Amino acid sequence: MSGLSAFLKSTYLLYKEATDTSLSWIAGKAKAMGYPLDNGVIGTKGIVECAQWIAEHGEQSTVSYSFAVALNYAITIRTIHGKEVSGVDLKSDERHQHFIDILRRVRKTLSSVMGPKVAQAAGIQVDPAITLSSQFAQLEVEEPSEQFLRAPDVSLPLIKNRFEIERDPLEEALFAIELILEDYKSFRTVIRECWQEYHEGTRDLIEISVMTNTAIDLARRLEADAKDLFDECGGFTTVFQKYCESSANDAPSADRVSEKQGPFNVYELAEPFLGSTFSILEDFLRSIQDGPLPDTKVAREGPGALPILPESHPFDPAIAEAKRKADEAFLHAMLLDFYVVTTKMKPILPEDELTRGLRTVYETKELSLWVIFALQVYLDINYIFHDEVARGYWDFRKYAWSIYDSINRNFGLFQSIRCDPWPYEKDEALAKIRTDLERIVDEDLVRQRKSQLGFSGAVLGSDHQYWKSHPVRCGLMAYNTRMRFQELSVEFESKWQTIYYTYFLYYALRVQNLLRAPWEDMEALIKAQPQIDLSDRAKTLQDVVAGADRRRGSKIPIVDERTQNIRLRERNPIALMFKKRFCDNDGRTNFTEEDLVNILSQAAPVKAVSVPSKRSKKNKKNKSSNDERLTIPKLLQTLRAKLVDEKSSSDFDYLEFNRLCWQVLEQVQPVCEPGLIVKDGREGHLPFMCLTILSKGFEAILDGDRSGRALFVKAGNCYAAFIRDNGSNILDAAPRRGFDPEYDSVAVFNSRFDKDGA
Repeated sequence: MSGLSAFLKSTYLLYKEATDTSLSWIAGKAKAMGYPLDNGVIGTKGIVECAQWIAEHGEQSTVSYSFAVALNYAITIRTIHGKEVSGVDLKSDERHQHFIDILRRVRKTLSSVMGPKVAQAAGIQVDPAITLSSQFAQLEVEEPSEQFLRAPDVSLPLIKNRFEIERDPLEEALFAIELILEDYKSFRTVIRECWQEYHEGTRDLIEISVMTNTAIDLARRLEADAKDLFDECGGFTTVFQKYCESSANDAPSADRVSEKQGPFNVYELAEPFLGSTFSILEDFLRSIQDGPLPDTKVAREGPGALPILPESHPFDPAIAEAKRKADEAFLHAMLLDFYVVTTKMKPILPEDELTRGLRTVYETKELSLWVIFALQVYLDINYIFHDEVARGYWDFRKYAWSIYDSINRNFGLFQSIRCDPWPYEKDEALAKIRTDLERIVDEDLVRQRKSQLGFSGAVLGSDHQYWKSHPVRCGLMAYNTRMRFQELSVEFESKWQTIYYTYFLYYALRVQNLLRAPWEDMEALIKAQPQIDLSDRAKTLQDVVAGADRRRGSKIPIVDERTQNIRLRERNPIALMFKKRFCDNDGRTNFTEEDLVNILSQAAPVKAVSVPSKRSKKNKKNKSSNDERLTIPKLLQTLRAKLVDEKSSSDFDYLEFNRLCWQVLEQVQPVCEPGLIVKDGREGHLPFMCLTILSKGFEAILDGDRSGRALFVKAGNCYAAFIRDNGSNILDAAPRRGFDPEYDSVAVFNSRFDKDGA
């Protein structure tokens, strides 16, 4: 269970593997030592007898270290979390406690054939002052450690013959839900913190949306670990209803239960284990059982406003009831929108995990835990923003406008001139981005479809209601737009080479100190695309001249075979991981181990740390190491951080900068190369003028002719004038892709999105 594959498993599956493998090890070991045992199902009594046989016939160090770790892992998790699912009935309580007692008894029995280190790994504290012969008379069982629950490096002994352990399927299924929910809880904490930071203006929509969708993807993967067990007990819905009942029975005050709401009356108590969201989704699912369209009686007033809840307060029935009604009205209204989007419309790509999951729920009429979790995350985000939740939608629109405008400007500049390697199909691809943005941003496709289906009034909803309530999908739409646009922009430059040759001349002017101020946009591009940086090749004009002297044939020492083959490229490997999924619709929806390796290879190294107990004297010393322990929440945080690190490359508008470089060359051309006729094809390609200027200038300087320096001065004056007026256009435009109050007005935005005036 070590390595990345174990890391991607749920706590439940780790527990199950630890339990099954350790108990199978006991049975197999006892059989190998002569205990009469047939392969097959073995009960708890048989396990105890096997442990006793090993203790009586084995020698010290018979028990392996990996077995001890696995057994202690199983005991720890069962002890900490088992109480959460023990309220179904008295017999369940007794079975749960009995199983823990069995595991502890096995551990104690085998302690006599454990070495000191193995005993400590099994959760038994050994006093080093006691002699070896008497130390096991002084064994002390340690209290379970919460830190055990997130240990990704639990190793299991190799088992040749596995034994099936007798168990109660329902009790095991309830325990599985408890452990999976515990994993979800940690996901949910990270997600809420990040969206709160976005709300405060310190995070970016795209990065947070990709991270959130990845968390839900992982949540789906974790539930799959227990699917067979749920099916054995009648399906997930049956098991989860039992789980909700047991959790409600554990509520501190049973008199809060009302007949109307059943176990979900204690609304605030149901929310942490997703019981309330489950109840609402189950109720909506019943409304679509008997006809082509849902019964909209609950959603007839529209989504309404979610209440602003106090940060902390004692249980208040009035607050709980108000929240229940608000959540019910909001989710019923929005679930109707999801129903229309997923069953009555052609898919709008890219889709997020919640939308995909609800489509499956609507089609199969079967619920799943990860979809309930995804719906709860959706509700959490709406609670964070309340009436400002549409901000994600407006940020997407602002981002869409900046891309739309850049494409329009490019078409306007190059409509009368073409570059041979740039095919018309690429222009069509750029035009399609523009068309897609018009369709999504300008048209409210969901509301139009609802109207066609006969919905009206409050049920019809407000303009762009679906998108405004769903910032995660807006962020994925922005990601889709950004990556498609970046791919075409980089490819455009690779064919036209305007930026590259403009940079050659810019660099030659800089090393000759002919530019007082740097070109901020060009410097930002070099940081985003360091492979084209020439600074490691020539620091001064003397270096350049010396280089030219050494190879007189080229005349242009900084332009050789190596540099001419360097091109701009998409330098954001983490963002590119999701490109096929969200841009190319390759059909893959799962997060793979290869993706995990990719993320971690781009991040700082993370130590694999053993898990100390609460009573370990080294606990404080190991605290810094434990902070680096690899967990799925830390993976999500690392993913978000790496996407942020790539933002300078991802957000740079290469197409717009290509246009700006073309403009500066248009100013240089009449001054330095008045005879050049710019035309289609390669012969009159304007960027190649930079090579002509470099060649003439360097040749003249090497021959002692002052005209070479004069030519560079003329070009430098043109560059300097352009830099003064337009040197930071790209950087100045970048904030428009994030939250900016200036663009909040729909009228202001629509005027900028006017296709006729663009």
